[in-house]
Amino acid sequence: MCGNCNKKKDLGWVEEMAQKVAVFDDQPQQVYVHTTYEGDIFDFEPLGIRRENVIKIVRLIDGKYVATSIAEP
Repeated sequence: MCGNCNKKKDLGWVEEMAQKVAVFDDQPQQVYVHTTYEGDIFDFEPLGIRRENVIKIVRLIDGKYVATSIAEP
């Protein structure tokens, strides 16, 4: 089910991977959380896919990729 659940439980690691992919692909990425019985699992995907529980969006701002927090409703 989970490619590497131990690493995907570390939000910092997932955000770092999302930033690397965003730079490599030149495409914004969104980091999201999925809660399971084993705890929170973080992952990322290209921006534009409709998803709940998005935590951050990694995108290009003034020539740099940055992670932007999503405001909670």
